[in-house]
Amino acid sequence: MSWSYNKLGRAGKLAEVVKQQVAGVGGCPKGSAEESAKNQVGEMLETLVRSLPEEKIVKIDASGSAWNQSDGSALSQNLKIELTTLGDLVE
Repeated sequence: MSWSYNKLGRAGKLAEVVKQQVAGVGGCPKGSAEESAKNQVGEMLETLVRSLPEEKIVKIDASGSAWNQSDGSALSQNLKIELTTLGDLVE
């Protein structure tokens, strides 16, 4: 199975929603090791984004996949995360 999360926004706002949004992304069998890993990625992204100044523009691209077994464990997992700060937007 596989999942992906892509978002662009101000760090202050992303920090409020990223953990819940990543947890809400489908593509993982419920209760699987892959789902658990994806949810932990959401927690890590929340921590990283909260460490930035609230006005910074942040781009997050995260994706993962796993070869799941019927018991919910994974034979293998793949994860890619790119978090970029873009500076300020002209408003």
